Amino acid sequence: MNSSKWRIITKDVNPTDPHLKALYDEAWASAPAEYTSNLSTPTNPSLMLPRSSFQGKCRLCGRLAKLTKEHIPPKSSGNKSRHEKYDLDGWLRRGFAHDKVKLEVGQGGIFGYTLCQGCNSLTGTLYGGEYKKWVEVAKKIITGFDSGTIPQLDQSIGPFGWEVTFGNKQTGTVKPGAFVRQVLSCMCSLSGTWDLAGRYPEIRRIVLEQSAEKLPAKLDLGMSLYLGPKIRTMGPQLKIDVKTGIWIWCQEIAFPPFSFLLVLDSNKEFAGTGLMIGEFTMLPTEKEQYFSGISEVGFGWSPYPGDYRSRAAIEAGRVTQ
Repeated sequence: MNSSKWRIITKDVNPTDPHLKALYDEAWASAPAEYTSNLSTPTNPSLMLPRSSFQGKCRLCGRLAKLTKEHIPPKSSGNKSRHEKYDLDGWLRRGFAHDKVKLEVGQGGIFGYTLCQGCNSLTGTLYGGEYKKWVEVAKKIITGFDSGTIPQLDQSIGPFGWEVTFGNKQTGTVKPGAFVRQVLSCMCSLSGTWDLAGRYPEIRRIVLEQSAEKLPAKLDLGMSLYLGPKIRTMGPQLKIDVKTGIWIWCQEIAFPPFSFLLVLDSNKEFAGTGLMIGEFTMLPTEKEQYFSGISEVGFGWSPYPGDYRSRAAIEAGRVTQ
């Protein structure tokens, strides 16, 4: 609306609607000026996740340093393989045809040069192993589904939930505090000029000093079991629902077997989705316990953050609209 570099993707919405403009203006005003004034960064993946080292501001500690490679999610959890690269334009042109179209291939997993050596080493040492442990448990949960369950879910409308348990008497305890700090570290790397750690000193303390405290107000962090098949890693994005009058700034890491949606700001209280894990920041890093909850089980057929609908649900929406 304010710049030709930004495009408004709508469905059954009039872009000139005064109500939409009011929601947009309110949401835009809530975002950091460093983000909204530098439109090249949020729309350019190579700037959001730089692919080569340079002297820059560490996205965790904020110090100027030679930046090192940070995998999002951690490399040890499986993020080290070739992957297909596609953008919003490709999604809108092809939709499900991505199944049949040969795309550009990225090497070495999803990563960016975003952290100084000290922060990279600290988070990897303190939190990387715990994240890998949770990934292994989640993969076992998914592979434990009855034969045909996933195709059946993909042909159903949903939404779908599944009881998940991390840690038990046989396998031992888990450390939710360490797990959530790894997720937050990745979110800081993805935040670009939104500067998540700089804007919220609490997050910097939680991750770098292992401080046990609440997430800042309005921030919600949700987790779901994620079946793919597509991978989504997104820096700050604005979503507006004209019918409900709700706007949300959010960012996402959706890499099987997990998806994480971080709500950065919203005009709705408790705007997060999924199994909310933000309270894990109140736990010390070394606190061991069992954890159980009901997790959403979702797919990655859409380019939009927080959209975990099945293929059938998306197709049904296209038919009825």
